Amino acid sequence: MKGNKGSVLILTFALMTISVVLTMTYLSMVRYDTFLAVSQSNSVHSLYIAESGLNKAAWYLLNTAPDNTKDGSWRTSSYPMTPGLNPNDPQQESFGGGSYTIWVQDSGGAIELTSSGVYNGNTRIVHQQENMTLTPPSSKTLTVVAGSWGIN
Repeated sequence: MKGNKGSVLILTFALMTISVVLTMTYLSMVRYDTFLAVSQSNSVHSLYIAESGLNKAAWYLLNTAPDNTKDGSWRTSSYPMTPGLNPNDPQQESFGGGSYTIWVQDSGGAIELTSSGVYNGNTRIVHQQENMTLTPPSSKTLTVVAGSWGIN
């Protein structure tokens, strides 16, 4: 019995060391998974905000635009110009805890709408091409050009 006095202490120390290492590994994995979940949530928020910007750009074309036109002729500076105060500058608006910037420009006979959504430092950009048709007596419709919607 005299030769085994320190063996229980060494065994206890080894088990405690293994427990600490396993606990630290588990906590590191949980922290990383939480980071990924928050990052993905921010990315989804910024995508939805960017899509809201597309909807607002379409609304401007069908109603009264920032330059007070009502015939769908409003266009902004080309993407990726920065927003400004001029009605023909890209328009930036706050929405849903973030913001979006919209660009409206002609593109090969269609109207290209681009929107950049920002939420908690995450940015998503969506593009959509529209065809505008005027239907008597004075209603307007926008039709999405097939296969022209994209996300960055």
